[in-house]
Amino acid sequence: MWNPTAGGAAPYTFSVSAGALPPGLALNPLGPDTASLAGMPTTFGVFTFTITAIDANGCPGTRDYRLTMLATDTSAIP
Repeated sequence: MWNPTAGGAAPYTFSVSAGALPPGLALNPLGPDTASLAGMPTTFGVFTFTITAIDANGCPGTRDYRLTMLATDTSAIP
């Protein structure tokens, strides 16, 4: 995942600012300057989203992501 600490001031607030994470996944802060995706996806497909990190001074940084979730059980594919 992305770590925006270069040039910013911790702590950071992370959020999904556009699009949506795959159902079953969540953005979890891991400390004052890092976040990760956690959980078990419940839907397969392609998901696009933007994560924004805002530092202690109110300065934002954003990054776009495209995540492809594949079915592990091929019988689930229509």
